[in-house]
Amino acid sequence: MKNEIKDLVGRAKAELVNTINFVVGTLRMQGLTKKVIALALIAFISDRASVKNISETFNLDYNLLKALEEVEKAWTNYLDKLRELIKGPVVIIIDDTFDHKEYARARNRASGQGNYIMCQAHKRFESGVQLLTIAIYDLNTKKAYMIGAFPYATREMYERGMVKEFQTKIQMASALMKLLREKFQVMRVVFDSWYWSSELVTDSV
Repeated sequence: MKNEIKDLVGRAKAELVNTINFVVGTLRMQGLTKKVIALALIAFISDRASVKNISETFNLDYNLLKALEEVEKAWTNYLDKLRELIKGPVVIIIDDTFDHKEYARARNRASGQGNYIMCQAHKRFESGVQLLTIAIYDLNTKKAYMIGAFPYATREMYERGMVKEFQTKIQMASALMKLLREKFQVMRVVFDSWYWSSELVTDSV
């Protein structure tokens, strides 16, 4: 029975990846940049009003709006299958990473359109997309499962009018924690000092 559930989790994950790839491919065909694609996919953790807002922000047509909703459904299905597999307590692991824009280091020049962040690996500002990463660790089986890597807009992008909605990574992490607490038996939340805030600490004790 457990192997069957594992198979369902694998299928749900594959469906999620395929759905995301379809949306990304469609957006790229319309000439949208990697950063715009990333911001559009942030609809995962928002409500349907936000999906509509994102569609209007980036001038996406009805079919693309429906595609984003399919991504949302696929992600929810993946979480539901994980919940069937994981019966015991879990630890939520919160972190962030930086997805480099193609050729960011090779070009070695700035762009007025860019989102420049200090890359800790290369010790310099580089163009790319900030990603909030969430994973859960099953305390019974000692296995970790990726929940998602969620792109987020910086305050600078909001102030420039590049996006109509803005959430800090702490606000996003808090929203995800609440969602995961509804689905899993969360015993502990682990994050580094970049996420230190009264909001997350209060929710984690």
